[in-house]
Amino acid sequence: MKIKRGKFAFTGQDNFEKYLKAANVGMIVRNRVAAEHPDLIIEMNGNDFTISSISKSKMVKISFSLSEQFEADIGFDKIITYLPSLTNDGNSILLQDLDDESNSVVYTFTENQLILIYSDKGVTGSRYFKAA
Repeated sequence: MKIKRGKFAFTGQDNFEKYLKAANVGMIVRNRVAAEHPDLIIEMNGNDFTISSISKSKMVKISFSLSEQFEADIGFDKIITYLPSLTNDGNSILLQDLDDESNSVVYTFTENQLILIYSDKGVTGSRYFKAA
């Protein structure tokens, strides 16, 4: 399996609110973000990626190139500097926070699913999406 482009529909989440709390996301934003069920659109052209998260109340779009640091708010009202890379198996995109090594987001692609794995301070939360 390799990185897939296209649209992915939200199907569920595990431990996501606990992750948001560990990541110091304020209660009002945490409640809003945890209640959203966004669609994701993954676009790629070589090493350049655009990921759009579209929900009823908000659209978040981030664009980056692999191995080039960038700043973004991934929807939590916090600007973070990330360094994106592919994992060794080529199935995942890792966004590593350059200011806090415990904080990362991994986009993992399987046959029919996209799994976002959020980690911060030892707490992990996941969100699940199916290819639309």
